[in-house]
Amino acid sequence: MVKIPSKSGKQIKFHNQTIDMFLEKRDSSGKNECFLYTLSKESHPVPEHFHNELDEFFFVIEGEVRFIISGEYFIAKPGDFIPVLRGTLHGFHQYGSRTSKMWVTTSGASGLAEYFQELSYILNTSYTNNEMVHKFSELFGIYDVVIPEFDIKGFKYVFNKRY
Repeated sequence: MVKIPSKSGKQIKFHNQTIDMFLEKRDSSGKNECFLYTLSKESHPVPEHFHNELDEFFFVIEGEVRFIISGEYFIAKPGDFIPVLRGTLHGFHQYGSRTSKMWVTTSGASGLAEYFQELSYILNTSYTNNEMVHKFSELFGIYDVVIPEFDIKGFKYVFNKRY
C-alpha cells in the first residue's frame, strides 16, 4: 500500500498538464520536492532539458510515458522508476491512449514549484515572440533550467547558451 501525503494545496496547470504539489522546498529544509505530474492525452511534450543543480526521480503510477534520456527513447509503464541525475539531458510526454500520472521527487539546490508557476503564467499570457523569448530566458536563468531547443506556440526557440 502506498500512503499518499496530503497536498500543499498548490495545483499548477499548463498545456493540458497538471502538477499537484505535495512537498515544496520551503517545507523540507530547502532540498526536496514531491509532486504528482498528470499528462493528459492532449498534453504537450516536455522538451529535452537538464538541470545543473537538481536530480529528478520519476515513478510512473498510471498510463505510459515516453522518455528520452541522453538521446535514448523508451516507454515507462506503471511501476517503473526513472532516476535522472543533474546534468542529464531528458524530456518526456504522455504515450498511449490513457492519461499518464507520475510521482516526481527532486533533490538539489534549485526547485521546480516556483518554476512551474512562472512557466504557467508565461504560457497562459499573450506575449509577442520577442517578449516570450525574453521571459523564457529570464525564467531559465533564475531556476537553472537549460533547454537547448523547443517549439512552443508555433515559434521555434533555439538556446545555444545558458541564460
